[in-house]
Amino acid sequence: MCNGQFGQDFSKKKQTKKVLPTNQPDRQTEDMTSCEEINLGYIVRVMADLRDGTIAVGGGNRDIPIFDVESKQQVGTLEGHTGSVLCLKLLPNGNLLSGSGDRTVIEWHVSSRALVRRFQGHTGFVQAICVLRNGTHFVSASGDRTLRLWSLTTGQCDRVFQGHQSFVIAVIELADGRILSGSDDRTIKAWNAVSGECEATWEGHEGGVISLIQIEDGRVLSGSADSTIKLWDAVTGACLRTLRDHENWVRCLLQLSNGFIISGSYDKTLRVWDVSQEDDAACQVMTLPGHIDGIYAVIQLEDGRILSGSNDNTVRIWTVPELMDDGNFVLK
Repeated sequence: MCNGQFGQDFSKKKQTKKVLPTNQPDRQTEDMTSCEEINLGYIVRVMADLRDGTIAVGGGNRDIPIFDVESKQQVGTLEGHTGSVLCLKLLPNGNLLSGSGDRTVIEWHVSSRALVRRFQGHTGFVQAICVLRNGTHFVSASGDRTLRLWSLTTGQCDRVFQGHQSFVIAVIELADGRILSGSDDRTIKAWNAVSGECEATWEGHEGGVISLIQIEDGRVLSGSADSTIKLWDAVTGACLRTLRDHENWVRCLLQLSNGFIISGSYDKTLRVWDVSQEDDAACQVMTLPGHIDGIYAVIQLEDGRILSGSNDNTVRIWTVPELMDDGNFVLK
């Protein structure tokens, strides 16, 4: 059962929810918030920061275009999938993993644009990828209701995780080494990465679980097709809180460098949250409107700028000074 309060004592900061009027691309507001736009001409489902001033984008076609963030120009393309690209993850060695509707994962050598290896085994769309901290393995989540553990050394599938009753849409590795997955069956499952056994099932969402993150204090956030975000105790699986301000699916979640949480939704907005705030009204820090269709993806660059990808065929580049510091500010 979820409740609206934490069981902990949090320090309080007096804040006011803020809506930033950034409805137009390339418009700079009085508070120095700015928003620029890259128009791709197709749906942007996923992005990856390649850490060299460029981003990789996946979505409405089979290729993975690479864009220079400053010039907003396409500077390369990764070609090899035969279905839409649904997930991207950068590896520690700088290579890129992509999962696709063609049921495969591909490892790419980005600078040469070369296909290194194709991972085959899933019988459904590959919806999400999680690179494990050991650097030698990754986990893929699929529409075939399974997760698979893959070796980056051998290219082989070392383990299959079975137990979900519908599409598996989200996957992360917890700090304790367990694998956490979110599914269209409305549950979150915690898996033993060694044995492949399901150790716990978390229930509470009324729609599919489509995004997961673990934040710095160890708690887990989930975004759902029920339009809510839930905060969970990672050890007990207890639901600590439910955030309800979104009006449609919560497709993506990210902890920003200042500790705040940003969520992207099919309601066309990005919302920023301070989950250390006990009061629900103070918890939501600001809203970033501007997209004209649902938001699929959000990432933060090393310089603090935020990028959002949308069903409106654009990537928006947000410069929000309040989100680029240490978080110790008070909104007027």
